[in-house]
Order: sequence, then C-alpha cells, then structure tokens
Amino acid sequence: PEGYTVLDAPPARLRRHVLTGYAELWGAPVMEARLRMGLGGERGTSEVAPSFALATLAAWSFPDALAEIRAETAASVARADSAGMPGRFIDMWQAAGERLSDWDIVLAEHGLRPAEGTAYPINYRNFFGASDSGVIASEALLRGDEYPPDFLRTYLHDKLVLIGSTYPSSDDTFETPFGEWRGVLVHANILNSVLAEDPLRRAGVGWTVLFVGLAFILIFLSVRYLSSRRTLIVAAVSGLAYLLIHFGLFVWVDRLLPLTEPLIAGLLGAALAYGVQRSSRSPRRFEDALVLTLRMTQEPSGYRIAVVEAPDGIDQVEAREAFHLDEKLAEGTTVGHALKQLQRGAADAKVRKAIGSHLFRALFPKPVAEAYRASRRRARRRGWRPRGVQVRLHLADSRLEAIPWEHAYDPDTHLYLAEDPSLLFMRCVSMPSRSAVSKPAAGGPLRVLVVLPEPTPESLRRLGLPVGDAAYEGVLLDDALSNVSGLIGRRSDGATLPEIAQRLQEGYPVLHLFGHALPGGEEPELVLEEENGVARPYTVSELEESLRSAHSLCVLILDAARPAMIPAEPGLPALASQLAEALGVIVVAVPGAMADASRRMFWTAFYKDLTAGCDPELAFVRARLTLAERQRNAMGMPMLWNPCCGKAPPESDAVVPPAELNQSHDPIAV
Repeated sequence: PEGYTVLDAPPARLRRHVLTGYAELWGAPVMEARLRMGLGGERGTSEVAPSFALATLAAWSFPDALAEIRAETAASVARADSAGMPGRFIDMWQAAGERLSDWDIVLAEHGLRPAEGTAYPINYRNFFGASDSGVIASEALLRGDEYPPDFLRTYLHDKLVLIGSTYPSSDDTFETPFGEWRGVLVHANILNSVLAEDPLRRAGVGWTVLFVGLAFILIFLSVRYLSSRRTLIVAAVSGLAYLLIHFGLFVWVDRLLPLTEPLIAGLLGAALAYGVQRSSRSPRRFEDALVLTLRMTQEPSGYRIAVVEAPDGIDQVEAREAFHLDEKLAEGTTVGHALKQLQRGAADAKVRKAIGSHLFRALFPKPVAEAYRASRRRARRRGWRPRGVQVRLHLADSRLEAIPWEHAYDPDTHLYLAEDPSLLFMRCVSMPSRSAVSKPAAGGPLRVLVVLPEPTPESLRRLGLPVGDAAYEGVLLDDALSNVSGLIGRRSDGATLPEIAQRLQEGYPVLHLFGHALPGGEEPELVLEEENGVARPYTVSELEESLRSAHSLCVLILDAARPAMIPAEPGLPALASQLAEALGVIVVAVPGAMADASRRMFWTAFYKDLTAGCDPELAFVRARLTLAERQRNAMGMPMLWNPCCGKAPPESDAVVPPAELNQSHDPIAV
C-alpha cells in the first residue's frame, strides 16, 4: 500500500537474533511439528514446513535464498491458479524449508553462531492472555466498519503483521498452559521475544555447579544419616523447593536453571552414600579394630570408671563420679523416671535423647572421654578404609548392668552408641576359666536349638509373672528364620533343664532360649519348667552345673518372654552377664519391651550374618544397626556380653553399693 516500504533485509540485530532463535528451535522444516510435540499437542510424524512469517524472516537473512523463494513463489501461484486453487503457497513454504533446512551449514557459510546459553522460546513468561499481547483481526473485520479507516496506517505502522489461515480440517490451535493458542499467535510470541531482545538465558556454569553440589551433598547426607522415611521426606521437600526456585527464576528473572544435572547428582550421592553405608557395616572394618576397655565399679560415694585397655599412646585414666536417680533432666523429668520409660519402650525422642546425653556423660567423664575421642580420631586416620573401634564395657555390679548404657548419646556424632556403624559397643565379663571364646564352625548349616517353656498359668501367677503365649513366640521366630538359608533350627521337645542339657550334647552351637528373668536373691534366676509343667526358677549356679558340659555351645540368646513384666526386666541383664562369665559363651539378651516387628527384624538380620560365617559380635552389631536404620531401637535395644574381655580386671577391687543410691526407693535404682 502507499506509504509502506518493503524491506529487502531486516536490521542487523534482528538478523542476529533470528538466527539465534532459529538455531535453538531445532531447524525450520520441522518447526511446527516439534512445537506441537513440545507443547503436549498432537504428535505428527510427517515433516511440516515453517509458517510463512518465519520462512520470510529467515529468508530476509539470506538475500540469495530470497530471490529463489520469490521466483518459486510466482511459479507456485501460477500452478495453483491453473489448478483452480488460488492462494495456495504450500510450494513456497516447502521451498523455503529446503533452502534453510540445514542450519549448521547455513550458519557456517555466513560465519554466524548462536549466542551461548540463549534461546527464544514461546513467551510464556510475559504472556498472560491474547488481549494483553496483541490484536487478532479477521479479514472480514478489516473490511467492515468496526475499525477506523486509518487503522492499518496508525495501528499497524512499523509492526510485523502475521497473517494466519485456517481450514475446515484443522483449526491450527496448540495446547499451552494458557489455553489453546492459534499457530499465528505462537509464532508472534516467538518473534516478539526476538525483536524485544528478551531471550531466556541458561544459568551459568557457576550456578550449575552450585546446585549440583547442593543436590549431591544433601542426598548423600540424608541417605547416610537419616532413616529411609526421613530421606524420602527430605528428597521430596528439597525437590519441590528447587522446582519453585526454577519456576520463579524462569518467570521473573529470565534464567533457566538445570534440571537434569542436579537429578543425576542426587542419584550419584544416594549411590555413594549407600556404598559408604555398606562399607561402614562391613565386618572388615573391625578386623583390626582399636580396643578401648572400660571398667566400672561402685564405691561408697558413687562409682569409678577406669580405662583398663587402650590403643598405644593413649593413657589409662580413671574418674570418680556419682549417679543420682533424682537428678532433673532438661525435659523436666528425673533420671530414674526416664530410665523406666526407656525400659518400657515408652520414651519419646526428646526424653530418649536427654537420658542418652546423661548416660554418655556418666560413661565418659572428662578424662575418659578424652581417651575415647583420641581412639576414634586414630581409627579415622587409617587411610582409605578407616578402622573401627571396639568399646568393651565391664560392669562389676548387677545394678550397674541394669542401666541401658547402649542408649548413651554421643553429641559429636549425633548417634547413640549402639547405632554408630563405626563403633562396636559391647559388654564384657571376666573369664578365668577360658582364654578364648569359641565361634560357630564355618561351613555347613548352622544348627540352632530353640527352647520355648510353657509353664502352667497358675505357677507363673504364683511367681508374680504374666502368662505368655509360647505358640505365638514360636510362630514369630519361625517367620523370621524362614528368610534365612543355611540354618537348621530344632525346637526342643521339653523345656526342663535336664532336657535342654541333653539336647545340647548333640552339637548345637546356638541356644535360643525364651523365658522370664528374675532378680532373685544372691543370684538372678531364669524361669523354665519342670516335667509336670510347673514353673521353676533356676539360679545361675544351677544353669552352669547343667550346661557346662555342652562344649559345642558358642552363643546363648536370652529372649524375654512376651508380654514381659517390666518390674522384673532388670533381672535380664544381670542374668545374661553372669551366664556369659559362668559358661564362657557370648550371650545376647533381647528385652521384652521390643515390639514383635523389631524382634523379628533383629532375628532375621542376626541369623543371616551368623550363617554367612560372620563373628557373633559383628553379626550382632549389624543386626542392631538394621534396627537403627528403621528407627526401632527406641522400643528396646538388644545387648551383648562377650566373656573375652582383653585384660582381666584386678581381683582386689572391692564393690560396695553406694549409700546414696541405696536410699532411693525407685524400683530400678542402680
């Protein structure tokens, strides 16, 4: 029209950005097909030529191609007119696509390269509706009276006008986050970003490295130190937060953060953490572990804790402290009340941590704590495969045995002693009769003798004990052992002490014994049954006399019967300790406060490692770590006594119950 100028070439900046935008948009011939696929619309397989507007803009950048396109356009129009289809420009679009299909060659010929890290996508960031972005007018409206006569001259002056067309077979719409868009509007938004020099810039290398590092570290630490459930929560929350940051930067800052790289980094962090976790639980970690042996004895004013065996270069020190049951904790409860809650499995996380911190300070007063931390530092300095540390605790009084030292909470590692994968924490006893503890023979199946006493309910009530369900205990154990291969378990036909001793003569290295433990008088007692089914408590001396001839016995598992009578529960540690010393075998005590699912999980993990040839101490530690990973140790923690205690404690040490503890009327007073 009069007053308009036909541009043979666009401005230089437009040419540069058109090339950049085109190069980022996968090339001209398949432009619309790729757009439809990217926007979630129909997925076409045939090659679709670019629209007239994009083809023309691209052609402006290449004068030689423009002349050829004009010539072929005239020929196309002539062919369309002769065929009775005036106005068809499909041949022209195809010609433009053929000339401009290989953008790598085109850019190389003109010495042009797209700007690093820029792209011109559909302008979702700034477009929130067609009315805000432009005017869509039909030919009928332009010919009518709705627009003023000077509309084209005043409104469309100095603007690019995209003319789209529709056909009855296709409405040329695209599904977008803002609804259905016509194809001409899609291209208008692309060109608007080009002309406004409003590209979407990808984040630089520094940002990519930052988020990749954060994803790796966060997932690694979560998998390494948190439970599976908490790890999933952390991954979900952090992933959602990253997506929100990604969207915010995309909309308001015109920056595109990487998505694939942090995801890959998170997966690599999880895999590495899992490998480190398996390595930390490997028995090889404790093959040459450093040994730290502690001995605790009672004195009139409290107790004495001494280091009787330590790695070379670490002093053997001692300290004297007092343990008060009526001392207030940070959570507002007393030490004695918190211990009762812990034994019942009723302590919440705050109470458990508070009493755990108190137990740690009692077990490791300042000079002893320095020896403990020095041992751990030396173990960590052992090259690429750090050594483990064995902490052997010898308790010279049954009342000290009743304290759950396994729940001591280390403020440096933020772990309970029994849940630390680099620490083998066990209780030990003096063993004058043997110099070494026998282990189950490697090779061949592991033979386990299971004893489930079933005393009459009347006899149990006379002893003040609850009536258990032996059949249910047997089903629970059978369920746990069904997942263990290489194990032969036999249930004893009788639960009397002579019958148990006779069965052990058949060469069973493991005795799994259910029952109630009583504090007794001078010695703790284990409740079994007589031939007539009446409950019968047996002292440690009686058990030793009957079982000492079972030379094949290596491991004794004392499983508190369910439901356990909590006031009698402190008799279990004393019984286990004295049996380990009397029989010279490793004793594992499973408290009755543990839930059924936790006990089943512990049995399965312990017996799997034991049948695989793992030492009983390491199999026990790995099984207890399995409970820690499932957050189940708060409901009761298994304990182990090893009769081989390194240096024998001096025989001259006197054990005197402290007067201040005897004055306490708490039922679990130390």
